[in-house]
Amino acid sequence: MKSPIKPYLILLALATLLPGTGCSDGTTPRVNDGLVGWVTDSTGAPVAGAAIGLEYEVQVPDPYAKPSTALKFQLPEATRVTLVVLDGMDQLVRTLMDGQLPAGSHTVIWNALDDVGNPAPNGLYVAVVETDQQEIARISMLLNSLDQETLFDRANVVTDDRGYFRIPRELVPTGAVIPYMDEGGLSNEAFVSSTVKVVVARRIDDQVDYHRETVTLVDGWKHQELNITLP
Repeated sequence: MKSPIKPYLILLALATLLPGTGCSDGTTPRVNDGLVGWVTDSTGAPVAGAAIGLEYEVQVPDPYAKPSTALKFQLPEATRVTLVVLDGMDQLVRTLMDGQLPAGSHTVIWNALDDVGNPAPNGLYVAVVETDQQEIARISMLLNSLDQETLFDRANVVTDDRGYFRIPRELVPTGAVIPYMDEGGLSNEAFVSSTVKVVVARRIDDQVDYHRETVTLVDGWKHQELNITLP
């Protein structure tokens, strides 16, 4: 099992709506909606197996206030509780709890690993707390940590033999407004801007090369194409 990552920023909040992640007319999103593109080398040849990660520009009212990293919830009585973490496509990432708990206040820490011990990619996640009777809490968490040592483990996607990649729109939380509570107990809101850093890593023999590009996505975007040329 891989070691838990040290998150650069995890924001906890009640569930929030992500602007632009669905179709307003109720239709199913296109299969190519999202951040798509091709990675080539300096000769124009496709680069297969390149790891791609995303870093987000997050605007907070108080940059010195440290967000709480704990999942906290209250139970009025003893009951069976399930606590799961879902990604932006409502896919199960981690089951943190499934069992009986006493009444009172409870705190759970997610170490940003999935159910098989792999580090979760950057993005917005939702922890859902349910009893046998009802859902009692939804807590949003933004993972926004990326470094060269963990990029291959935490990549959002890896290019195929054509150098092609696609990250679904639902997994790119630009435009999200996330209410959160800092460690001092004060409520704030964070905003994920439209500026995204695209980080690409490729292995050449025993070396790993890294390349970064900054991309600004238009408001309400659904489909964005990128052409990334590695030096």
